[in-house]
Amino acid sequence: MLVMAIGLFFIIAPGPGLLVLFIGAGLIAQQSLLAARALDWSELQSRKLANWASGVWRHVPLTVKIVLMLFAMFVTGAASYAAYTFLFTR
Repeated sequence: MLVMAIGLFFIIAPGPGLLVLFIGAGLIAQQSLLAARALDWSELQSRKLANWASGVWRHVPLTVKIVLMLFAMFVTGAASYAAYTFLFTR
């Protein structure tokens, strides 16, 4: 449970929040059948989503891919700047 609490903290703070959260969920799944089934279901759903997105991505024109990647870089930079400003400039 402590690992999951740390993962929840790192979701809002800079750091590998989802990775730590999934490690904690995996540790709990070793002890709980319900948690193991929930993780199995979420893995299947995420694989379906990844396969669908991969299929869509193959058919998107190159110019749209470039625009989407630039937009993603802009959003990442803006979020990083906002986090830096919020955490370190007070």
